[in-house]
Amino acid sequence: MSAVALALEVVVVFFLALFLLHRYGDFRKQHRMVLFATLLAWFLCFLIVFILPLDVSTRS
Repeated sequence: MSAVALALEVVVVFFLALFLLHRYGDFRKQHRMVLFATLLAWFLCFLIVFILPLDVSTRS
């Protein structure tokens, strides 16, 4: 797996999770630890979904 593609995908997935949390969550009402835990959970779940096809497609 290419390191550049992996790094780019990790950054894109992080910002996707952050965008969705901003859209569906309320930053002012929620506790910071709840926001962090939700961001981490969404990030890790999305990371698996997005990295698996990259890993399969770049295997030789």
